[in-house]
Amino acid sequence: MKKSTFIAVLGMAACVASSYGQGTVNFSSYFGNQGAGFTTSLFGTTTSVPDGFHADLYFALGTGVTDSVNFNDALSVFSAPTGLTGAGVVGAVFSGGYFGNPIIPVSIAGYASGPVTYEVVVYNGADYASSSIRGRSGSFVLDPGAATTGNPIPMIDNVPNFFVANAIPEPTTLALAGLGGLASLVMLRRKNA
Repeated sequence: MKKSTFIAVLGMAACVASSYGQGTVNFSSYFGNQGAGFTTSLFGTTTSVPDGFHADLYFALGTGVTDSVNFNDALSVFSAPTGLTGAGVVGAVFSGGYFGNPIIPVSIAGYASGPVTYEVVVYNGADYASSSIRGRSGSFVLDPGAATTGNPIPMIDNVPNFFVANAIPEPTTLALAGLGGLASLVMLRRKNA
């Protein structure tokens, strides 16, 4: 009985070891799009993202998530990803307008087979949610296939060039600022009268 239990445990360990790292992609803007790279610019300019900014990878298994971005709308660029999960990359750092040189292999948690939906986010602070300058690529799809940690697939297809934008005040903030300015004018007028 002990021998059969040992063999069963050994067999399970072999399965886990052989499946470890499947669904691994290379996280890099420098080597993206079949070696042409993809650029990330400051919104409304052709200026590349400065050194020291960070990039993270988000994903959703399958193709059921669509998280589009309107690249002509700073608010859309600045918004947070929806329906995707962080892949565990913590702030790949930009240098010379790109990140991921050298390449950062990222294993996709829970991957078994089929395509995966991805999104790249870029930000200037400690994390995406609290950054005053940030942006996202919108979703794109790649199939990691049977890639392993030692042989990850590059992120070569469908990675869009995208922008990062400054924080945009909420409409209520603008309304409050307007009311404050109006109240100040009324008080000034009463004082001068």
